[in-house]
Order: sequence, then structure tokens, then C-alpha cells
Amino acid sequence: MNTQAKHKKPKAYRHFRLSWVWTNQWVVATLTFVTLLSSVELYRNGATHSATLLVAGLVLYLQRAYFSLHYRSLAAAQQSYRQVEQLFNIHAALQVRTPLPQMRNWAISPDMGSFLIATAQEHRPHHIVELGSGISTLILATIAKAWGGKVLTF
Repeated sequence: MNTQAKHKKPKAYRHFRLSWVWTNQWVVATLTFVTLLSSVELYRNGATHSATLLVAGLVLYLQRAYFSLHYRSLAAAQQSYRQVEQLFNIHAALQVRTPLPQMRNWAISPDMGSFLIATAQEHRPHHIVELGSGISTLILATIAKAWGGKVLTF
């Protein structure tokens, strides 16, 4: 086995760390400030070529930070859209007359609720055992009631 491959961090971890460096507001602000101060000093000392290269590097860095934020916000918007879409699916499947409790944080997410509904409708179990009680219990109990199933929670 290659020794370099052993010590190499997984790509997802490296990407996460780089995206944090690219988009952390204090990192961006500090690097911008230090780069501009350094380029002014280089220009004053007659190193105009070095100052120009430093500013060009700053422009590339800021462009990278902008696009990183842009793509992260697009991904977050798409994820939010998927969750809203799944929440509509839950309401359509359950035909509830009252609002459901808040989903997310400690509760299951809407896509998990849709998955539970689809799985329960596919298998139609007579007994469902669940550890914990919350929105998933309400969803499973409502959907199992259609075929006479029962939910036991701990």
C-alpha cells in the first residue's frame, strides 16, 4: 500500500476545510487587509511588479470566496426546497386537519417523514416498534391507522 495514500485526508474533509478558509468572514477580511497593506508598502518601496502580483492574487482569492459562497448558498436553497416539497407530500399522504409539530433540529426532517410513510405503506406492518416519541410517532400512527396497524413507542 502506498504510504502517501495512508496519510492523505479524505477529499470531503479537505473540501470542507478549504471551503471554511475560503468563506470565513474573518479570514477573508484579514487576508484582504494584510494583502492591501503589503502591496502598498511594496509599491512605496519600488517593487511595483510584486505589488501588482499580490493584488492579482487577492482578486483571485476574493473571486474564489465569492463563488464558494454562491455554490454553498445554492446547495442550501436546493436542500430547503426538497424539504418543503417533502413536507407537502407528508400533508397530502396523512390528510391532517391540524398543523404538525416543528420538523428539524431534534425532530425528524420532512424527507425522513416521507421515507417513513413510503416504507410503512409498502410493507403495511401490523406492529411498529419505535424508540422515541415525536413527529415520527404521529406520522407512523396516522399512516398505520389506515390498515389497522399499531405503533408501540418507548
